[in-house]
Amino acid sequence: MKRTPLFLLSIGLVVFFCSCEGTTTQDWKVKNLSSETIQVTPSFHVVDMQVPTTTILPGEVALIASSDDGRGARPDAETHIGNVERILITTATDTASRNGTNVADWTSTSDHKRRVPSHWAHEHVMTVTDADLE
Repeated sequence: MKRTPLFLLSIGLVVFFCSCEGTTTQDWKVKNLSSETIQVTPSFHVVDMQVPTTTILPGEVALIASSDDGRGARPDAETHIGNVERILITTATDTASRNGTNVADWTSTSDHKRRVPSHWAHEHVMTVTDADLE
C-alpha cells in the first residue's frame, strides 16, 4: 500500500520535469518589396530540412520555412539564423543569391510565449528589393 503514493509521486515528478524542458519555434520569412514576383528557394545546413520553392508577389510576406525544436527553449534568436545557408531568388528575368548566414540581412523578433514549460518563438524576415535583383 505504501508503494502506491511513492509510485504516483515518482510519475508526477517525471511528468513535471519533462514538461519543463520547453520548446523553440522558428519561422523564416521573405518580404518582397521589389516590383516583380519572385520565387524563393532556401537551402539549409540541416540535411533533413528540405523546403520547396515559394512564389511571393510584390508587397507580400511569405513563410519559406518553419521548425519546432522540442529539445529545450532557446531565447537567442540570432544563433538560429545560421541554419539558412543560402537563399536563391528568381524572377522572370534574373536570378540572385543571398547569403543566409549573414545576420545583417535578417530582422529577427522573439516572443517568450510561455514560461512553464518555456516556449520561445523566433521570427526571421529577409527583405528583397529591386536593388537585390540588379
